[in-house]
Order: sequence, then structure tokens, then C-alpha cells
Amino acid sequence: MHIFLDEAGDLGFSEKSQQYFVIAILITKDKKPIENCIKRIRQRRLPKKYKKIPELKFRNSNDIIRKSVLKCLSKKDVEISYILLNKRRVYSYLQDKKNIVYNYITSFLLQKVLSEESDKIVFVVDRLYTKKNREEFNSYINYKIQRELRRAIKISIEHKNSEEERCLQAVDFVAGAIYRKYVFGDESYYSIIRDKIQEEIRYLP
Repeated sequence: MHIFLDEAGDLGFSEKSQQYFVIAILITKDKKPIENCIKRIRQRRLPKKYKKIPELKFRNSNDIIRKSVLKCLSKKDVEISYILLNKRRVYSYLQDKKNIVYNYITSFLLQKVLSEESDKIVFVVDRLYTKKNREEFNSYINYKIQRELRRAIKISIEHKNSEEERCLQAVDFVAGAIYRKYVFGDESYYSIIRDKIQEEIRYLP
């Protein structure tokens, strides 16, 4: 099982920050069809002047590209899950501990989507952390999964550059579509992938 993760929004808590933060995951047993979605859209849909951009991103793409990526994903054998964090519910003493909040909600989402059949997982996230933070993230995720699910799961965590990993580019569009729904009330992108969504977590205990 391959799980790809990306987020939309930020974990800032200033008055100018948006209320919501989204973490989305894309799950598949075969990542090749997802890679092909990105590859073909780059070849067929991008204007020539954008052909050389290193990666596709939801926020920098036009409406045609966004919908093309999401429609392609909606036809593939994938599952989507996400967690919506209402930052107003985050305790004040945690608001300057962004890594702790991020690690917690990521592990919470994973615990909800891993099934009884999940025994060998490749979990891929965008390589944005420092080495120390990556090690803390890996350790925390492994610990929480093993403890909460109470069984041995072989989980390989990979921190990759999204420019090189097309599946991370794909899940960026998923996260962007979900974020647009909750922050801007725009469901035009979310509706394309609605049938692929397996788990929606809109609150935290």
C-alpha cells in the first residue's frame, strides 16, 4: 500500500491566518496510474511557456489544469482521506509547537484509515522538514501506529522532493480542492473527487 500526504493552508495562529488547515492523503496499491495522470497533463494540457516548470501545483494552476488532474484521479483505483483542523480549537500552549500539532493530526488520520489488511505500507511525505524534525516525525508516527493499532505494521516513511515525486503533486491537488471547499466555499473541485473520499475527519477529540 502506498500512501501520499500533502497539506493545504498553514499552521500559523495570527489574526491574518485562515481558520482551517487540511492534511490529505492519497492511497493506492499501484502508483503508476497516478504518475501517468500528472505526466499526461504536463504533455497535453500545459501551455508551452509552462512546460519547463518543475512541478504542477494546485495554487499555481488554472481551472483547466486543476479539473484535469482531479478528473484523472477520480477515474483511478485510489482512496482519499483527509483531516480538517479548526485552528481555533487548538490549545494556546500548543500554538507555538507546530511540529507537535502536525505530527499528532497526521498520526490520528493514519490510525483511521489503516485497515486490518494493512501490514506493509510505504508512506511518502513532502521533504520540507529539517533532518531532526524528519527523525522526530518518523519516530512519532511509527510509535503511534504500533501502539494504537496494537499490532505490528511495517511502515516505511519516505521524505521526497515533490518535484521528483508525481504522486505528491497529485495529492497537492486533492488537498487544494478540499481547502477551497472549507475556506472559500468553493466545491467545484471537491465535487470531482467526492466519490473517492473514504474518511473525513472534521474534528479532533
